[in-house]
Amino acid sequence: IGLTPSCTEAIIRAGIKRVVIAAIDKNPKHNGNGIQKLRNAGIEVLTGVCEQEAQKMLAPFFKLQLTGRPYVSLKMAQSFDGGIADHAGNSKWISCEESRREVRNLRRKSDVVLVGRGTVLADNPSLLRSVEDDGKGLGLPGMRAVLDSTGSLPLTSQIFTDGRASQTIYVTTGLASQERIDAVKAAGAQVMVLPNAYSANEPEKRKISLSVLFEKLGDQGYMSVLCEGGSELASALINECLVDELFLFIAPIVLGADSKRVFGAYPFDLPTAPRFEIHDVTRSGGDMLVRAYPKD
Repeated sequence: IGLTPSCTEAIIRAGIKRVVIAAIDKNPKHNGNGIQKLRNAGIEVLTGVCEQEAQKMLAPFFKLQLTGRPYVSLKMAQSFDGGIADHAGNSKWISCEESRREVRNLRRKSDVVLVGRGTVLADNPSLLRSVEDDGKGLGLPGMRAVLDSTGSLPLTSQIFTDGRASQTIYVTTGLASQERIDAVKAAGAQVMVLPNAYSANEPEKRKISLSVLFEKLGDQGYMSVLCEGGSELASALINECLVDELFLFIAPIVLGADSKRVFGAYPFDLPTAPRFEIHDVTRSGGDMLVRAYPKD
């Protein structure tokens, strides 16, 4: 970001007569200066062509430019009755193979995949794009970030041992020992030590500040984050209004009593409950995919 020089002068030198622009850069530093320069050079400039499509495609870029934070997508998979795991904690697999393939596509488009400690303990996932995809000019190398506020995640986890630990961002707090931090660094991972989001007097609420995390990721130039954690991370993101886009896979299965709820970590009152606007609903194999945005 910011490393590519303006193409305005190159367009003028090339003698191009007509330029079609879908979306105007929202960065106030630019403020349409390039467009005006093209017009002053006698070049015809059309703007707003396929503007809505371009705005959606460039949403991560605009978000980082305007706020300094990455575009945050949340992916969840649930049963018909809102469960993400059965009464015994089993969650593999609620969604079908086609849906899991679509999730891999979402990962390929994201700079960072974020999960909580519980997801790593339960599934021991890789979360990364394939090595081949990382070499296809998809921007920064795909990264995975894991939240571990107390510094207790086993160092035998795949995110440290699969030969790609340099693509792991280990996010913790001052509760983690220096010995743990040194061990994670020795494994090759990056370490972020962030403040707690809640009072240190309430040990059960010693969580990582997600807003600070996204600021730090934005400082490093990451434009998009795909969150794939469980109910606790998903609920926290919704509660703190940090989600820009929601991908909700709904499988035609009923998990019934005592199943874990998709957004069950926080209670919401009906009058003030977070609301979303559905963008589209599509088939994903035997599942349904709901794509939605927070309602203003």
